[in-house]
Amino acid sequence: MNNKILHIIMGAIGTGKSTLARILSTVNKIEILSADRIENQMNEKGVFNDNEIDGEINECFFYYLDKNTSFLIDGLNLSKESRSFYIKNAVSLGYQIYIYDLGPGNDDSLQRRLKNPRNVTKERWINIAKSNKESYEKPMKNEEKITKLFTMY
Repeated sequence: MNNKILHIIMGAIGTGKSTLARILSTVNKIEILSADRIENQMNEKGVFNDNEIDGEINECFFYYLDKNTSFLIDGLNLSKESRSFYIKNAVSLGYQIYIYDLGPGNDDSLQRRLKNPRNVTKERWINIAKSNKESYEKPMKNEEKITKLFTMY
């Protein structure tokens, strides 16, 4: 039985991805690849270019794959296209894929984010929440080669 699992937590802002990531990381004793943490670290270095940030996230992803152990991705991954890169590469190396879908977000998730704005304006968070809802695509277990799908909203 294959024991390597890529856990992907997907969902809009304020849906609880990072909270769930910390719980799963502790319970399963696995590391977290946090897209937010990488973006924040790069922003602190003066890098705000999405392509450079995505490149750093991808570099970290391959680092974790090279370790050949289970790990977790904490990021939006709202569209099928955004998930497919991770799934395709992990499956090619024998990983099982577990998706935790926290959904497209709603007024409550936006309000949670607005209570902890992380130096981002209210208007920007509202626009991000709208964009999250528009880009959300429900994961399809068989079509996307997902081993286990947990719908959590």
